[in-house]
Amino acid sequence: MEALFLQTVFTSLTTSAVLLPVLLLSGRLQNRYAARTLWALFLVLALRLALPVDVSLPEPVLTVTAPGQTLSVPVVPPDPLPKQETETRSDPSPSAGKARTTVTVTQLGALVWAVGAAGLLAVRTAGYLLARRSLLRGAEGAGQAGKTPVFLHSGIKSPMVVGLFRPVIFLPQALTEGERAAALCHELCHIKRHDVAYKALLLWVTDLHWFNPLAWWLDRAAGRNLELCCDDDALRGRDGAFRRQYGELLLTMAAAEPGPALSTRFGGSAAELKKRLSNLFAHKKNSRALLALVLLCTLLAGLLVACQPRQGEDDPLDALQATIAYDGQTVSFTLPEEDVTWTILISGRMEADGMGGMSLHYLDGTDWTPGETYSFAMDRETAAALTELTMDVWAGEEERSINLLPYLAGTEGELTVRDGLPYVFRQGSWTALSGQTVPVPAEWSQQDLGGRNEADILPDTGTFRGRMVSDTVGWLTVTYGMGVAHADSYVYRTQDGGETWVERTKPEAITFSLSCVGFVDEDRLILCGQRFDNAPCLITTDGGQNWVEIIMPDPLAQVEQITITGETVEMLAFTGDGSGWRMISHDKGDTWTAEDLGTSAGKGER
Repeated sequence: MEALFLQTVFTSLTTSAVLLPVLLLSGRLQNRYAARTLWALFLVLALRLALPVDVSLPEPVLTVTAPGQTLSVPVVPPDPLPKQETETRSDPSPSAGKARTTVTVTQLGALVWAVGAAGLLAVRTAGYLLARRSLLRGAEGAGQAGKTPVFLHSGIKSPMVVGLFRPVIFLPQALTEGERAAALCHELCHIKRHDVAYKALLLWVTDLHWFNPLAWWLDRAAGRNLELCCDDDALRGRDGAFRRQYGELLLTMAAAEPGPALSTRFGGSAAELKKRLSNLFAHKKNSRALLALVLLCTLLAGLLVACQPRQGEDDPLDALQATIAYDGQTVSFTLPEEDVTWTILISGRMEADGMGGMSLHYLDGTDWTPGETYSFAMDRETAAALTELTMDVWAGEEERSINLLPYLAGTEGELTVRDGLPYVFRQGSWTALSGQTVPVPAEWSQQDLGGRNEADILPDTGTFRGRMVSDTVGWLTVTYGMGVAHADSYVYRTQDGGETWVERTKPEAITFSLSCVGFVDEDRLILCGQRFDNAPCLITTDGGQNWVEIIMPDPLAQVEQITITGETVEMLAFTGDGSGWRMISHDKGDTWTAEDLGTSAGKGER
């Protein structure tokens, strides 16, 4: 919708460069040229406005870039975890309403434009339907003129044609027989000329370009000119007596009320009727040269000038925002390699039991280096308690406030477990994949530990990480703590879109919590343990049956971020003293190369 809005505004501006002088000179042009000439001029301009498409040359003379400014607007953050339908949702806390997000000026403009256009179209459509029904209800049938029904109505002052596909002629009941004949001749000319379709085009133009006053001026000027065209056609070949009778009828139509949408009206204001009366006995010529000039100018305005939206890669703030990611444990982002000075403040607020509100700050004191990736810890429990999380960014003189809460709600295809049921995050919300619960680990039946042997569903106290890697196959890891220095992790896999889940393994080499999980494809999964457990890193290539350890350059290097792009897998690992390593595989984890990032690489990245 944003692209359509930008093209509509651009078309409106470029066409207005030709439309404005035509409208300013329309009075003089009507005095000199026949109404048919202006009918064609207005048609050319209306068609261009009605079709906001890019017709510019591959290399236009002038390219206009859409504005890229952003605005900070308040939002209500979504729930990071699904709620049961039977639960009663509590009102959001007052602090939750303080969360904000950023939108571009063009995004906001597109929304306002779409709402305005849709509202205007709805009002006009409803008005037309009500007016047509009301006119038909109070009218008296008077036969047909050709195939068009004719009605007499005591409540109208001016003859009119109403309807695009099924036109109907309404005549004031007070007209004499001679006046009815003249009025009927005029209205039949409207039908023959398809003037209601012409007015429908003008209606569409003002609906699309409701923000442009020149579009409304065009609608009025072209509508008045239609009546002059019909006068010319109705009087063509008629004698002086008919012209006088026709003029007398015009005099009686002064101050007639305007008709509904998709209609023509014989009457008008006193000034309009005065001009029409003087036109009855004038002989004017058409001008093909004038029409060709306007057509040429309209084409040149579209061909030589182009509009392009601001590309995200050209804006360092857009490029930064595009890298923000959350994997259930860490929030990460990468600074673009732009030659600008970066300043970033990340702050949040959470509700803590018994402590009220608590302010949080992340990565304070960090030296920001272009091209580097930064991250900070954020588990699901903390994310669920947050009421605010904002990243205020300054890139040189540009600044932006980014609401991070929407990034914590979930990523497309992400999996979690709630009350034992598998949920997937799709199209902005959590949806249950199945009515069947994920089975508890098989070994729990033999473990009298915290009631494990009595559990029939997975407790919500676990740490869940999962992803649907295709429409049918998904991976799910479940971790439960066992005291200070131990945790059990289990791997599940589905092959039927999440309907049923099978426990694949419990990696014995990882005896503490997971630091990262990499969902590579349907058969490959990477599990990385935390540094307390000597940070082992395992990979399976056969759906979880067999596991192989990925040898790290430093056994104490803990993997904190895994990025998967096609067949390329990249892992960032750091030790306690800040030393960093980048592990890269171009064959989905079969072989690896290590890059030493130095002792300063991990600064701010944990």
